[in-house]
Amino acid sequence: MIVGMYGSMPFVASSMVVNTFANFKRSSKRRLARHEVIGLKPVLEDIGPDLDEVSFTMRLDTTLGVVPLAALSLLRIMHSAQEVNPVVIGIQYFGNFVISDIDEGWTYFGPTGNPRVINVGIKLLEAGQSSLTEALVDIAGDIESKTKGALGKLL
Repeated sequence: MIVGMYGSMPFVASSMVVNTFANFKRSSKRRLARHEVIGLKPVLEDIGPDLDEVSFTMRLDTTLGVVPLAALSLLRIMHSAQEVNPVVIGIQYFGNFVISDIDEGWTYFGPTGNPRVINVGIKLLEAGQSSLTEALVDIAGDIESKTKGALGKLL
């Protein structure tokens, strides 16, 4: 069952594959201008909303049906290209985001030296105000080419 998506990377929980996230956090802020007033306290002016930030961790684990290097490669491709992708969890659309930071830890390795478990921390930064429909149409056209490109680098 698909739990959610970030762009072309689905978050899946099934009896065969578990590729989900943990520690999901969203941060929203307001932009405030501070105006100094002689003899009085400063006055704040609300300029508007700031860009939202989202962070979460993932465990890319072969025992959970995930090929860690393939999943990490897809994340790195999206990061390098600064792709704008929607974040959807369940039926909740959070907005369109780019990957600003990737933090990875390779913890267990197989007999050929390939990582069996990679723990990944992802930070996303909101990329603007396009609609979910526009974002999904863009993704649908790119999913096959992105997947082939990521797998081609590993093979």
